[in-house]
Amino acid sequence: MSNITLELGVKTHMILNGYNCVVTKRLSYSRKYTKSRFYVQPVNETIMDNLINRRNRPISEYRAFAKDFIAQVFDVQHTLRWSQKAGCSMCPCSPGFIVDGIQYGYDYNIDIVSPVTFESAIASDLVSC
Repeated sequence: MSNITLELGVKTHMILNGYNCVVTKRLSYSRKYTKSRFYVQPVNETIMDNLINRRNRPISEYRAFAKDFIAQVFDVQHTLRWSQKAGCSMCPCSPGFIVDGIQYGYDYNIDIVSPVTFESAIASDLVSC
């Protein structure tokens, strides 16, 4: 098991798939006994961009972020399934991944901030010291 611990509602900075990311863990609303969901999105996307691109996501790239996160935090066998209706069964308002094999009842938001550069890698090392 890894040494990364995520607390509910606390934003955790991580490097995933070569990008600086912010991960937030939260309780699933009204889905205490269901599989966890992973929502991956770029942080600088406007509401209009989100509405326009909602059905046009780079799923394979997002899958790489989710797999890297699971490998770093849980280190367990899992399966990821993309669902256009992951967060809401009535409409495609919150697409994401449904995950088998990890703790039930939690959602994870993975916000993609920026590519890792030499300067940002040094800054993250200084912060963690």
